[in-house]
Amino acid sequence: TAPFDMLGRPMSKDVAGFNGAFALALIDKAEALGLKVVRIAEPNIGPEHQHLADRYIRDMGAALRPIADRAEGYGIQVVVENYGFGSDQMVALLDAADHGNLGTLFDPCNYARMGEDPLEALHKVAHRVFYCHLKDTLFDEQGKPEELFAGSRFRPSVAVGDGDIDWEP
Repeated sequence: TAPFDMLGRPMSKDVAGFNGAFALALIDKAEALGLKVVRIAEPNIGPEHQHLADRYIRDMGAALRPIADRAEGYGIQVVVENYGFGSDQMVALLDAADHGNLGTLFDPCNYARMGEDPLEALHKVAHRVFYCHLKDTLFDEQGKPEELFAGSRFRPSVAVGDGDIDWEP
């Protein structure tokens, strides 16, 4: 199964290998900077490739293990942001990696962008959340390339409280 980039496009094995080596080097730099948490992966499987999701999740989980190992040796936690995965896929990825030093960065906006209730998603992934950041989104607006990055299929981000997420619960 080809790995996928942040836009959900398949990558060559050479690019995937480079990205793995880059992630290991990033962990070394994070240690030198004294960081405690590093976000290194934002998996994204576009709608046209969902039939490959289970195998991709298994393969990506295996690829994340040596990165989590290196980070653990430095006392750094590794988080995967829920950029293109629903909560069930995120739990499956973390289970596939099977590493106590690998968790998720919880971003309610990203779950809302994908049509999943952020609070329900949190209940599913809470036991694996190491870090979070907050932003809001507008449910009825689709992303424009200049608002996120070229090719994004997601709605734009806005400041917390300026969008449509119900923050009260």
